[in-house]
Amino acid sequence: MKTFKIGLLAIAMLWGSIASWGYTFEVDGIYYNVNAGAEPTVSVTSGDAAYQGHVSIPESVTYEGITYTVTKIGDNAFSYDDITSVDLPSTLVNIGKNAFASTKITSIIFPEKLNYIGASAFDNCEQLKEVFLLGDEYPALYNYCFERNYFSRKFYVKDKDKCSKTSRWYWYEDAIVQYVTFDNSNEFTYTGQVPEVNYTNNLTFYELNMQTENMQKNAGTHTVNFRARYSNGLEVDIPYTYTIDQAPLAVEIHEAEKIYGDPNPSLTYTLSGFVNNEDESVFRKPLQLSVYCFRGSDVGEYPINLNTEDYAENYKVYLYRQGYLRVKKAPITVKVNDQTRLYGDSNPQFTFSFEGLKNDDTTPNLTVDFKVSTTAKATSEVGIYDVTASGGVAKNYEFTEFQGGKLFVTQAPLIIEAQSSTRTYGSENAPFKFIYSGFKNNDTATSLTRLPEATTDATAASDAGSYSIVPYGAEAKNYNISYKNGTLTVQKATLLATVGNVSRTYGEKNPEFTVTYSGFVNQEDESEILIRPQFNCKAGQWTDVGSYPIVASGAEATNYTFNYQNGVLTIGKATQEILWEQDLTDIRTGTQVELTATATSGLPIEYELGANDVATVYEANGTYYLDCYGVGEVYIKAKQQGNQNYYSAVRLSKKLVVNDGSSIGAVTGDAPLITVDKRTIKVNGAKAQIQVYDTTGRLVKNVSPVGKLTLIEMAKPGIFIVRTQSMSSKVVLR
Repeated sequence: MKTFKIGLLAIAMLWGSIASWGYTFEVDGIYYNVNAGAEPTVSVTSGDAAYQGHVSIPESVTYEGITYTVTKIGDNAFSYDDITSVDLPSTLVNIGKNAFASTKITSIIFPEKLNYIGASAFDNCEQLKEVFLLGDEYPALYNYCFERNYFSRKFYVKDKDKCSKTSRWYWYEDAIVQYVTFDNSNEFTYTGQVPEVNYTNNLTFYELNMQTENMQKNAGTHTVNFRARYSNGLEVDIPYTYTIDQAPLAVEIHEAEKIYGDPNPSLTYTLSGFVNNEDESVFRKPLQLSVYCFRGSDVGEYPINLNTEDYAENYKVYLYRQGYLRVKKAPITVKVNDQTRLYGDSNPQFTFSFEGLKNDDTTPNLTVDFKVSTTAKATSEVGIYDVTASGGVAKNYEFTEFQGGKLFVTQAPLIIEAQSSTRTYGSENAPFKFIYSGFKNNDTATSLTRLPEATTDATAASDAGSYSIVPYGAEAKNYNISYKNGTLTVQKATLLATVGNVSRTYGEKNPEFTVTYSGFVNQEDESEILIRPQFNCKAGQWTDVGSYPIVASGAEATNYTFNYQNGVLTIGKATQEILWEQDLTDIRTGTQVELTATATSGLPIEYELGANDVATVYEANGTYYLDCYGVGEVYIKAKQQGNQNYYSAVRLSKKLVVNDGSSIGAVTGDAPLITVDKRTIKVNGAKAQIQVYDTTGRLVKNVSPVGKLTLIEMAKPGIFIVRTQSMSSKVVLR
């Protein structure tokens, strides 16, 4: 086993972190523990003998036919051992806590894959002055990784800013040194030559030999690796990213012009700014100029634009001077088109034909209209009139010649329409009237040389329907006359159908309904009615008393329509009587008697019993009962008050005679012995809870049996039901 020569204070500090010095196997003097996981990996650990001097840890180790990758330095693996240097494998990803604590190593190189360093891993390493990190990413640190005597220690990294921002490295920010600092900006402008890069070696104790691969000269962002070889044997790949901007290339666009409607001329330009004796042959495609001007573009000035695409890898084209394409007006001839209009109309909007239009234009797009002249007016007679034009301004054309046209005035159309009219069946036709459409210049029917007439087939005896009114015979000097028929509508005459009023008693069926008519013409009568009316009344046999309208509808006749006057069905109240065939003259005390009186209306019977010491009346689920508890006589009345459909019935009275009987009446089953003494109920032999109910079914007592005899005191007399076990008994208390 290892022998540690440490003081009591150090032992106390390590006691909590050292769990076991066990190991799985040993190869070439290095002890290993197999890590958990699917892949065969191991951690370097401590063993039977302490490590000394220089330790070189391999990337892999083979034991019993299995090759393991070395990925971790275990907790306390080298702590307090007399080692002076160590080579870490490139496969290492984790250094455990106290792994190299209190060792004598002076320098160490962390491989690229290392991503974690445990607590106090290099604590109290007083001679450790140089720590070299080869990775682009920096391992996460736990607490106190490099504590005590680290004031002159340096950490050499590729990117100080990035490392300082990684977990807990900010503790050592002042000790972090970047391998190389590039002196100049990493941005250049294309010159045709590879850019010159200057740098400073920050490892002042060692000489540096920097070599790079394939520095680019073309524009773009490039990354190369500088291979830094130090005189101490350290080799580090240092990435360097730089940007070569495209060289500016100025374009001067030349002026151009054309006539409206012509194709665009060729567009020309001048370039300046090429370097290294280069010219347009380096372009991927010819320089493109564009102008938003076409054959149909209006007269004006149009900027010639530079398409600033990426024409060349190393040049950025920009517009130095703008050029313009100027479009001039085209010459054309104007001719006034011949026009025709009707007598009395205003002159039409004159149109024109053009010779010399371009681009399929149909008009020259006037900005100032032509001035048109003619002697014809709205009141001018039919004839032919000259029309001339002058002036006018167009945006894209110059008017070089005008040619005149003709205006022809012709007869106006006139429509004479027979005015439609309406009459009732049996009436004579009224004189026909006419509607005129098309008069001009305030002309009226008096302008006609002959007035129109009209004819129709309808007579006073014609059936209801529609008949044509045909106009004819009008003449006029200045109008071309056409006709339009009107319509004579013969409407049906109206009959008043009056429904007769009737009445009945509630419960009877409705009587037969009747109707009378008034309004026949042409000496006609009810035989003209094709379909008799139907009657509708919402009242049925058992509809409540009241008044209900009788509505007639649906009658049909060839020449008549119907107006209906409703009748009224009046329903009156019905009479009723009480039937009661029950003998109540021999009733025993303690008896409940169902009362059986009925009303012929089917309405419920109510009962009235005066003050007495013999019986009471109660109702249960719609049925009335007598509870007879005393000896004596009393009269009971049956009554039915009627409702909205029935008159009240004549009341019936019967004598109730109650004689002495047993005080105890078994209702169901064989009950335990139950007796009464005034207002005390005695229950002998009950074995279950005793419940006492009044005649309404309300529980008034709930008593547990006490010994063989249970006494139940009641507050007032009456009839009660006593239940115990599965038995029920009725008792009467006086």
